[in-house]
Amino acid sequence: MTKSHRTRILIVAFPLLAGMASLGYRLYDLQVVRHRELAEAVNRMHERRVKLPALRGMIVDCNENLLAHSVMVRTVVMDPQFLREEDERRAKKGKPPQTPEVVQILSQQLSLPRQEIEKRLDDTTHYSVLKHKVPEEIAQKLQETLKEQKIKGIVFEDDQSRFYPNGALMSHVLGLVNGDQVGIDGVECLMQKDLQGQDGWRRITCDRRGREVLIYRDEDFPARNGYNVVLTLDQAIQNIAEQELESACKKHHPDSAVVVVMRPSTGEILALANRPTFDLNSPDKPVESPT
Repeated sequence: MTKSHRTRILIVAFPLLAGMASLGYRLYDLQVVRHRELAEAVNRMHERRVKLPALRGMIVDCNENLLAHSVMVRTVVMDPQFLREEDERRAKKGKPPQTPEVVQILSQQLSLPRQEIEKRLDDTTHYSVLKHKVPEEIAQKLQETLKEQKIKGIVFEDDQSRFYPNGALMSHVLGLVNGDQVGIDGVECLMQKDLQGQDGWRRITCDRRGREVLIYRDEDFPARNGYNVVLTLDQAIQNIAEQELESACKKHHPDSAVVVVMRPSTGEILALANRPTFDLNSPDKPVESPT
């Protein structure tokens, strides 16, 4: 073999050997060095942990009359970027855009202005909240409509809303919760740890389209709902105290007033009324005393 032949062989063999060495190193890196990291990444793509929210506990009076409770509601979320991309895909196939139909359905069933929804469609994110505290029956009806029309890009998240059956009754005693269902005043704040409960979770396996594969559901840790709180207050006595305090305010026009009814033998508070007051279901709107 001449020197020129050996040179040619080396010229051809060197890139091949370098390529094989590079490929071998890449395989070693993927299979050995980064094996755990990549395996976890794959699991994250196909496995998800879904939160199972706990229901906040109730507040009742000494006779177990309901004063405060939580109801399950939904938060409706839109993916503006997905909807725009879907319109682009439809345009390439010669189909009309779907967003006008989406806007009409959402506006009608969620009672939202069309201009507000159209404005949110311009967002460059994949997550835009349309409306909080949507009642379950409305959310289910909307889900059915979207499914019938084969509209995707609208997500429904579990949430809960606090409701006070008696409105302004015992407002200063019961207090309020914020948007995250955390007590910020009154009994709601004082008994937060007992009322809030403990969220659960569920680990699910998804297919390549992100849909859950039910037969592979392997872990389910149920939520523990919050404990109920029983007060010494008596709703009937509270009603009388509120009426008498209202009459006194109407007659004397004080800036503020308080009535406390106590059981002398035990010190239990049976009623506690304040003026001015407010409706617990609409805290931003004070209840005006009659003049």
